Amino acid sequence: MSSDILPDISPHLARTDPVAMEEFNRLLIAQYLADNGRLTGLFEHVPILLLTTVGARTGRVRTTPLTFLRDGQDYVVMASKSGAPVNPGWYHNLMAAGTAEVQVGSESFQVRAIDTEGGERDRLFELMAQLNPAASQYQQVTRRRIPMIVLRRIEPDSTDSTTVVDTVVGHSSVYRADRTRRAAVPADTTGVEHVSTTAEPRQTTEQIARFVVMYDTPSDIEAFERHYREVHIPLARQLPGLRRYTTSHNMTPVIGEPYYLVAMLDWDDLDALGAAFGSDIGKQTAEDVTENLVRYTTMRSMILQLDDKQ
Repeated sequence: MSSDILPDISPHLARTDPVAMEEFNRLLIAQYLADNGRLTGLFEHVPILLLTTVGARTGRVRTTPLTFLRDGQDYVVMASKSGAPVNPGWYHNLMAAGTAEVQVGSESFQVRAIDTEGGERDRLFELMAQLNPAASQYQQVTRRRIPMIVLRRIEPDSTDSTTVVDTVVGHSSVYRADRTRRAAVPADTTGVEHVSTTAEPRQTTEQIARFVVMYDTPSDIEAFERHYREVHIPLARQLPGLRRYTTSHNMTPVIGEPYYLVAMLDWDDLDALGAAFGSDIGKQTAEDVTENLVRYTTMRSMILQLDDKQ
């Protein structure tokens, strides 16, 4: 993919042809991931980041490439949608969750989103217009006030409740998703192994906190699977309050990439999840991940707060 040239694109495509824009974004994301953020064509010298959000209603994981500017340590993006009359979908999902995953070059990290207002919004808009003159054109063709969003990096030592697992097993965010729509996790359960704890999830539970772990294809699959099944699963099953532990080897498109293994761990709520990873067994489980499993592969994770509307 790195040798391919991205096709020419109209800067107004998001407003006039969203289907074509989605296909272009797919190609751009593929090249971005293949070349650690290096792009060709129109965006070769434009600062681009990848913003990954989860649909507030659908629970679907989506990645969107966005132009950004730096303001001190913050990243700033604009919800322009090329001047369309409504805000882009990623903006609504980002504001609903409050946090998201960002990739800049080869580095991925979690951010907290701040929707700026008044003079601060105007200051950032002017900075963006200097970087991208099309910003002023977008504002002229729409009646809405284009939002300027600050993406502030969440440091691993943060005590914020949305980063309960960050300090233990990597970058995670709390997302909200409708439990009756399971698009955020593997929908095809063929070949899925259910590793259950002593009790099944209660059907009357109003909410479930789900910790989702995604592993890429390991460099040594046999060694990874042997350790995962013989050491890690028996360890993780002892996590306090765990209601269900499910693993899938389906190749599932998540954050623009096919993942070798997706593991899902369910608790009754976020407090129970946080307590589990704060326990001694939780620390041992996290240590096993960082010292053993990640030697064979890369890992990403997220926390889903699933609303049960059954």
